[in-house]
Amino acid sequence: MFKKWKPILITGLLVTLTACGQEAEAPGDESQENQEGAEEMNGWQLEVQAVQENEDLKVELQLTNNTDDTQTLEFSSSQAYELVMTDDADEEVYRFSEGMMFTMAIMEEEIEKGDSRTYEESIPLTHIEEGNYTLQAEIAGKTEDNSELPKTTIDVEITK
Repeated sequence: MFKKWKPILITGLLVTLTACGQEAEAPGDESQENQEGAEEMNGWQLEVQAVQENEDLKVELQLTNNTDDTQTLEFSSSQAYELVMTDDADEEVYRFSEGMMFTMAIMEEEIEKGDSRTYEESIPLTHIEEGNYTLQAEIAGKTEDNSELPKTTIDVEITK
């Protein structure tokens, strides 16, 4: 009896093992590789990563305090960051703050030495054509001593 089932079991096992080694991609799931960049200035580091997921560009900003002390950032509104995407002709195709309303209140955020803050945004790509773009990211706050925070610019490729 086992002799009849042995080839079927072995074939099933091989098919299962082969399938486990392959990553399936869901229909319509067109993720691309991360596009990233980093800039350091005055003891602060700003890292930006962007990845296209279908009709959205997922952007992550990470601000790290590499100074020797705990620092307090001051924001003049509830806007923590700005993102601006431009095309090859340097025409603006997206600005995070456009059409947004932010609470007009002074806000402070304390970041200890070595700690980071992460901000995430999803840029809709429905009205942005396929092509190469530049994405500039900056933190909207300022430091206690008014030293400049880094801005980071990365190149992104949008595919449809």
